[in-house]
Parts: sequence; C-alpha cells; structure tokens
Amino acid sequence: MDILFRRMPEFGCTPDVVSCSTLLKGLCNEKRDEEALELLHTMADDGDGSCTPDVVTYSTVINGLFGEGRVEKAYNLFLKMLDGGISPNVVTYNTIIDGLCKTQAVDRAEGVLQQMIDKGVKPNIWTYTCLIHGYLSAGQWKKVVRRLEEMYTCGLHPDVVTYGLLLDYLCKNGKCSEARKIFDSMFRKGIKPNVTIYAFLFTDLMVANGISPDHYIFNIVFCAYARKAMIDEAMHIFRKMRQHGLSPDVVNYGTLIDALYKLRRVDDAVLKFNEMINEGVTPNIVVFSSLVYGLCTVDKWEKAEELTFEMWDQGVRPNVVFFTTIMCNLRKEGQVMEAQSVIDFMERVGVRPDVISYTTLIGGHYLAGRTDEAAKLLDVMLSVGLKPDILCYDTLHHGYCKAGRIDNAYCLFREILRKGVTPGAVTYSTILQDWEIF
Repeated sequence: MDILFRRMPEFGCTPDVVSCSTLLKGLCNEKRDEEALELLHTMADDGDGSCTPDVVTYSTVINGLFGEGRVEKAYNLFLKMLDGGISPNVVTYNTIIDGLCKTQAVDRAEGVLQQMIDKGVKPNIWTYTCLIHGYLSAGQWKKVVRRLEEMYTCGLHPDVVTYGLLLDYLCKNGKCSEARKIFDSMFRKGIKPNVTIYAFLFTDLMVANGISPDHYIFNIVFCAYARKAMIDEAMHIFRKMRQHGLSPDVVNYGTLIDALYKLRRVDDAVLKFNEMINEGVTPNIVVFSSLVYGLCTVDKWEKAEELTFEMWDQGVRPNVVFFTTIMCNLRKEGQVMEAQSVIDFMERVGVRPDVISYTTLIGGHYLAGRTDEAAKLLDVMLSVGLKPDILCYDTLHHGYCKAGRIDNAYCLFREILRKGVTPGAVTYSTILQDWEIF
C-alpha cells in the first residue's frame, strides 16, 4: 500500500488527505504505528497544504497507538493535536477515554470527559460505556451507578454492550439475582441480548449454582463466538477454560484457526497452530484443511507445502478431495490463479488431480472471463489421461456461450458427441437459451 502511495506522483496523482488517511489506517491495522507517526509528521510538515492532517487523521493514529499499548505516546499526540488548533470530535474523545480506561487510568479519563463537555462536545452512549468499563475493571460499582444516572439525565440509555459489561461484572462477583433483574429489564426495554451476554450468563450462572462447566459446555460458547468472528471473546473463553482446569482441545483450536483465516489473519492462525502442537494437541484433517487453505489464499505456498508434509508425519493423509475443496473455496472468493496454483501444488506433494479438480478450475476461469485458459485445461486433462465428463464439458460450453463465442460452443458440442459423451438436460438447455438457432 505504501509503495503505491509513494509512486502516485509517477502516475500524475498528487496524494491528498484522503489517500494519506487511507494509508494511515492500513499502517495502523498492520501495527506499523511508527511508520504511521512518521507519515503523520510528514503530512504536518507539508508545505502546500494538500495533506494537512485533520481530526480523522489524528484520531486514526491515536487509536492505533492505544491498540499497541503505547498510552503516553497516544495521549501526547492528542495534546499535540490540540496545540495545532485541531478540535477533537466525539470519536477522538471516545478513543482517548477508552484507551485510558483500558489501562486503569480512569481518573485521567474522567478529566478528558470533563474537558470534552467544557469544549461543547456532547458525550454519547459509547463515551459512558467506556467509562463504565473502566469503573467495573477497578471494582468501582458506586461510580458505575452514578454514571448510569447521569446517562439517563442526558437522555441516553444503555445499549446491549453496556448491559453486557454490567451483567459480566455482577455474575463474576456472585450477584446473580441482580444480574437476572438487569437481564429481564433488557427485554422489557426491547433490547435483544447478543451472543456475548448469553455466553457468560450461561457459564457464570452455572458456576454460581455450583455446577462446573465441562468441555462440551465451553465448546458451545466458544464455537458461537468464533463463528461470529468475535476473536477476542473466543480467546477469553480459552483463558476461562484453563481457570476451570480444562485445556482447549482440537475442536477449540480448529474453530479458532478457521475463524482467524477467514479474517485473513493467517499469521495468527499459524501461531495458534504452533501453540496447539506445543500443548500436545494433535491436529486433525479439519485443522490442517483450514490452515492450508488460509496459506493458499495469501500465496504462502512454501509454508502450505511444508504443512502438507507435516500432515503426513502426523499420519493424516490429504487426498484429492482435500485439495479440491480448497480449490472450490478459492474459486468462490474469485482467487482463480491461486486455485490454479493448487494443481501444481498437488503434483508436488504427490496427489494427482482428478476430473472434479479440473472442472472446478475450468469453472473458475470462465467466471473470471478467461475462457481460453479454461479451454487449455481441457487439453491438459486429456494429455494426462483424464476423460472429461459431461459436467466438465457443460462448464466450458456454458462459458463459451456466456462469452458470446457460439462457434466455439458449437465445435465443443460436436466434440462431446464425437467423444461418445451423452449430452444432458443442462447441455440442451444452454443450447436453447444461448445459441442463435431460431
């Protein structure tokens, strides 16, 4: 991303505050906060004013710094923003308050809230929720009650996140009857509990009633989080399991690895895989499949190949179905060239692609408008001794028709007949719909 930014002038494009902000966001997401700070300072020193930092720019970097735990650096940047005459908005203030509360600096967060009010910026529900989270973390229940009353006075009402924090605190402190009252009040106010609330009520109420959750119970909660891509909450369940003397099993790890690669956090997925091995948990075909697929999506073929050989060492034998499933998933995401590379990869690890493998790839090429590449694959199949079936022919035939190449479609149809393959209903339906025969 930053290479493209630096080369913009070569293409006659002048970076502006929008392109700079986009790059800053990307750098912060990749935890490259020093580079983000350097770019921010470059923008501030810009002579022509085309990239002058604004409130969004500063808020982005401040949030990135807090995310990396660099609290003082983030707060000092906030002060520098004020010195530069840039007025923070509610998002900026919320970012500061949230970051301070998460580091137990609640007193400083209260000072920022007062400054916010003095500057005429109206706190919103998230402002109060961040503060309440800070109070709860410090065990300051009386301050929580006072802020809730202040919220109501300002016409603000707790949302599902605020209620979740309150319920979590009450359950963990054995105040289950109070938690139940708050839970019931949510329904009366028309607020629908989310998976987080059901999860900790489910486990914490069990503990409060003397019932120890087992692996099965934790798996239900853990999988619910992971399937919702709520990784932080899923990790919390990992820690909670250990507190109850239970270790994450292959199902837990497999679900988490699957969720991580779907978020394209493949490096984190690999770390979890290594942690799994170090803890003596043996991966199964599902875990290997998720991780190999994730590595394929980001072009880490050497690592994918290494992992495949590791599968053999673990006694897990990847077959053609394993790889074809990966190809199908890649095709669905539009990553046709990556799916093409899987064919070469299969041959390197000693797995021979079958007709379904090639048909999957042919379909991917035609969907991407690469009909000639799809046709070449048909020739490759024949050269390696595979006999295309009617599904394979129909896929290419349909591709020709959608591309308006009716002559090629006609020639392919004649080849189907010549090869002794019986056309099916799909074949004739395509002919009737797309051939200009009437």
